Amino acid sequence: MKHLKNFSKEKIIQLFLIFSYVICWFSISTSLKDIFLVTTEFSNLETGLPYKKTIIELINFLRHGFVYICLFFLIIIFLFFNFNKNNYKKNNFIFYILIIYFLLQIPGLIFTENSIYNSSLIISSITIILTIILINNFFNDAEKDIFLITSFTILFIILSLSIYPKIIDLFQGVSMYGGYQELSSVFAGKASPRSSGLARTTLIIFILLNLISLRFFKLSYLLIIFRILLLLIILLFQSRIVIALTLFSLIIIFIYDYKFSIKDLTKYIFFYFFIPILLFYNITNFSEKKAALHLHNLDNLDKGIELTDTPDERFFAPQIRLYKKTDLTSGRLNDWILIKKNFDNKKILLGYGAQADRYLINQSASNGLIYSFISSGIIGLIFFSLFSLIIFSQSLKIITVFYKRNNYQNYLLDTLILVILGRSLVETSYAVFGIDLIILITTLILKKTKLKES
Repeated sequence: MKHLKNFSKEKIIQLFLIFSYVICWFSISTSLKDIFLVTTEFSNLETGLPYKKTIIELINFLRHGFVYICLFFLIIIFLFFNFNKNNYKKNNFIFYILIIYFLLQIPGLIFTENSIYNSSLIISSITIILTIILINNFFNDAEKDIFLITSFTILFIILSLSIYPKIIDLFQGVSMYGGYQELSSVFAGKASPRSSGLARTTLIIFILLNLISLRFFKLSYLLIIFRILLLLIILLFQSRIVIALTLFSLIIIFIYDYKFSIKDLTKYIFFYFFIPILLFYNITNFSEKKAALHLHNLDNLDKGIELTDTPDERFFAPQIRLYKKTDLTSGRLNDWILIKKNFDNKKILLGYGAQADRYLINQSASNGLIYSFISSGIIGLIFFSLFSLIIFSQSLKIITVFYKRNNYQNYLLDTLILVILGRSLVETSYAVFGIDLIILITTLILKKTKLKES
């Protein structure tokens, strides 16, 4: 009976951890403002009547509110249901470093005029990290596959919902690069993902797909077609950093998934380079012609003919992104200069708290290290850098001849880690709560080494 009781208790904890993991995913883009909208009574400015809460506001309230409930029970489990304390210390050291980094963002919120609402990002970050720590303790390697499948499914849904209207627009003459909805009904009134974020999501799906195929089914023509479509989507989003990271991933996958021969190399280049690029140029050419048709009214205007429709400014954008030597960073350098200008050196120790970049320049810092510094000060930067260096050094094994070739799953996971690390050079990435952070720390516990080598 004693063993049965312990077994059932552990299963309950496992179910809760799955729930907590899913909640963290669904809480992305929510904040304390969503709690405030539902719990605070105020009147409609136009009618003077009590403001009625909408279904979407209630959904966002639950999306974010459950995070705090999960955090409470996670702390309880962590303190009172610690079945193997030594395992916590040995396998989860780097996660503790990450927790300290996020906690160091709190003082900046207290001692500056930065919005206290941004503390929700800290809460969400700590919640997902504690969830991962406990997952690492309560699930074995085989059981952790559920989190691989969960992440893949959620990301695939996000991509599908986001890309559908973009594909419709593409075949009407609008480029898939750039643009997003600040208030998207698809995402419960929150901003839809940007093209760079969707490109990142597509690449993550591409790598996870290889992991899933490794675990559950073998290479097939259907899988090849799916890979080609994902690579095509990445090209259509035209994110330079993601395209570069995709090229890196393709090289790593070929090295460890194929026997090096002229025949294999030729087939690989044909399927995963030539076909996606050919499709990209044909689709963009078609879209360009459709855009020209939409703009025919401009010619009519020059001839003195009255316009029947006002041309959509989106049709003026080039189908293929133009690269300017004068702006290689896509405006990021100007943002970094502005951050330096607005940063008070008196805040060097503690920073400005979570979302310091939005507070200083009303824009993303577009760099993980810069964000960590302005949000948590020099001390937070040290912890963030330490975490990054540890996982970077661990993942570099994929490019050494000393790493055992038979552990293909770890190669793919290490590739994914390096992809996210690379993206943090031009985006805030895992320095703030979001998709990158969840995927990165999930990847760390999926590795067969379980971080024991650190």
